[in-house]
Amino acid sequence: MLVEAPGASAQAVTGISQALTQAGATISGQVQLQNKFFDSSPTTRAQLGQLAQRYSPAGALLRGSQQAQASEAMAKAILTRDGPGQPVAGVRDATSTALLNGLGAGGFVTDSGRPDARATLAVMVSPQSPLVTNSANQELVSLAQQLNLAGQGTVVAGTVAGSGPGSAIDIMRNGGRAGHLSSVDDADRVIGQIVVAQALYNQLRRISGSYGALSSASAGGPSPAPTPSASPTASPLASTGTVRPGKS
Repeated sequence: MLVEAPGASAQAVTGISQALTQAGATISGQVQLQNKFFDSSPTTRAQLGQLAQRYSPAGALLRGSQQAQASEAMAKAILTRDGPGQPVAGVRDATSTALLNGLGAGGFVTDSGRPDARATLAVMVSPQSPLVTNSANQELVSLAQQLNLAGQGTVVAGTVAGSGPGSAIDIMRNGGRAGHLSSVDDADRVIGQIVVAQALYNQLRRISGSYGALSSASAGGPSPAPTPSASPTASPLASTGTVRPGKS
């Protein structure tokens, strides 16, 4: 699943999509967050919270602010761990569809593909410049954390120019909120787009890292880098067949 923040680089999104596809991943859908999702006005927040409460998937324990509740509900509507007692990846359900339709009708998101057919992995593409308020950037990190909890792994990808002070990636790396998330700060470059796919593969192995070109990154990419599969039909990110390690 690709989740795009307002102002995400179209070049980065396209390049990441191509890198994931070449790595063997199936991109089931895209969700584009709108600025209204981060609006702090009481009326907007109340509307967002009502949608989350009304259409929250089974098992969602919504807590915190209305935006936090919506982040948790949406993450569980578009992702799954695909294990025992979990929704089956690739299978649509009425509750997820209703939530996404409600968020779309409310002007909070737009989507394409089949985001209600839950994926197991996510890439969240951050804005080319930080969101207007610090609280909005904090909320973007919270959404990334919810995506990571709902699925088998999440990578936050940004551009070099958009991953500096005040950005979601900066908050993750320097605010103690990285957790088991991975981040890539140069996804506007081909090498960064390749690293996004490598980092997502490593998320399946519960290995996370801060990668890219900025001084806040711990390395340019995973080390050792993932190696190609011996079989051309069994890519590390493939989501078809009886062995299904991940689906983005």
